[in-house]
Amino acid sequence: MLEDLGCQTSTLYLDVSGEVYYLGSKAGTSFLANNQDISIKFREFFGNKNEQFSITDVQDLFNKKYSEACGKPCKVPYLKGGFEVHGLPEGITFKKPYNYGRRQIKQIMLAANNVYFSIKSSSDEPVCQENGQENGSEEIPADGDIHSLLSKIGGVEAAERAVHGGKIEEDEVEVVDLCISASERLTLYVSCLHFFTPDAWLSVGVNMKHSDEATSLVLPIYTTADEQFWLFHTISKPMRIMKTVNTTKIRGRWLDLRGDGSYCLINHDEVLGKNIIRTAHGPLYFECSANLDSEEPFHLPVAVRSVILATLRQSGLSTL
Repeated sequence: MLEDLGCQTSTLYLDVSGEVYYLGSKAGTSFLANNQDISIKFREFFGNKNEQFSITDVQDLFNKKYSEACGKPCKVPYLKGGFEVHGLPEGITFKKPYNYGRRQIKQIMLAANNVYFSIKSSSDEPVCQENGQENGSEEIPADGDIHSLLSKIGGVEAAERAVHGGKIEEDEVEVVDLCISASERLTLYVSCLHFFTPDAWLSVGVNMKHSDEATSLVLPIYTTADEQFWLFHTISKPMRIMKTVNTTKIRGRWLDLRGDGSYCLINHDEVLGKNIIRTAHGPLYFECSANLDSEEPFHLPVAVRSVILATLRQSGLSTL
């Protein structure tokens, strides 16, 4: 409401665990995201005695220090490199924040004032390739696939009207326990939002049925790193993921992005429900049929990446 009147707001708050959150208008939250030192100073001033820190704190610290070295707001280019990190506690080397354990995270944050970056070269950076895919390489579903999916959700007549410029209404989304395949779910989130009224779109999410059998899921995780998103693997069932709230803890392992664009499983950890990238229907998850415990590299399907980036764009969190 205030934003409609031309007002911009930024709000910081600190929970009992010592984690800082921020809310506000789109411009206000963007300002806080580009000035991580504000949240760090806020924590330092109001932080509780337990001094509990998270991966997000280290991520924000690294972005802040890298920005200082560059002279402008930047995100750490973990894969591209071109910098050196100094002042980390003895025995701790620089790596992506999710590679650190809780003790290392605390050590880094307590030594935050000593950490700084230096840029190796002033040469132009290479063209950014996010998560192993070139910009603009997203997979677009065929029109026939879209029409078929819309027909399954709202009927043939509603689907025909939608693809010719109309909208599917809430009362036309009558299917209860809507069963759609994994590929149809990808099509839904990449290409179908604009075919529904807002209420109809929410109704699709309410009616959608989630598998009780899938036990290998990949979760996209919000990040302020230059990779747009991180990936987390869990054996939790889809229904548990869909029921998560901000404080729900999901156990699993991080998928580490390598220089060739593939992923490999690394250390065990847990993420909170609030960290999972969400649509209006709830947390995003993707069923994974690959054996991630093998030594074979895992390549994120283009269609899955398309869904993640489309979701981030709809939230104003992606420029790709």
